[in-house]
Order: sequence, then C-alpha cells, then structure tokens
Amino acid sequence: MEKQPLTWATFESFRSHLPKSWNQSEVGRFNKIVNDLEDAYAVDLSTFRIEDAEMKPRLIQVSRIGVSGHRRAPVYSDEKYCDEQVARRKIDGIVFYFQNLQPAPERPKVGF
Repeated sequence: MEKQPLTWATFESFRSHLPKSWNQSEVGRFNKIVNDLEDAYAVDLSTFRIEDAEMKPRLIQVSRIGVSGHRRAPVYSDEKYCDEQVARRKIDGIVFYFQNLQPAPERPKVGF
C-alpha cells in the first residue's frame, strides 16, 4: 500500500475530529502526523509544526481582592496548552499547502 494516501487519511481523520483541548499530548500527536506527512511526501512542513514557544500554561484560578486589599497571585496549570486558533491555522496551512501542489485544472478548449 502506498504511504501517501494512508498518511493523508490519518491527517484528514485528525482534522475531522479535532481535540477538545490542545494539551501537550494532543500537540505531540499532531506534530507526529506532520512528521509523517513530511516523510510520505518528501516535503518540509516545519512551518506548520506547533513549537514549544506556542505552548502556554492555562490560568486556572484568580482570587478576589480580600479585605486587606491584596490579591493572591494567579494560579496557572502545570501542563502547557496551545491556543486552538493557532492549531487551526497550522492545520489550514497544511491543507492550503497541498492544494497548491496540485496542478491547476486544464482550461477547456473553445473552438476548433
């Protein structure tokens, strides 16, 4: 079986069932699919990989200002997450990249 269709199907399946939360595990899964696409199609898709710099902890608790007038420091998650919009742009970028690799449809000939 040819590797390209299988790899593309894996990407499309992931794209059709996006994770609810882009935690480190899901980002790792996405980046593996990007690596597999690179291998199958012999192209550089590093632009579309989610980098560590795009991963941030989530704010999980903010305290109210107390009677003393002071607020405790906000509490952030230990695990890092990628913003969903960033991830969607990466996925769309892969789709557009491969669409642009396809040859333009031949224009119908008019006349004789």
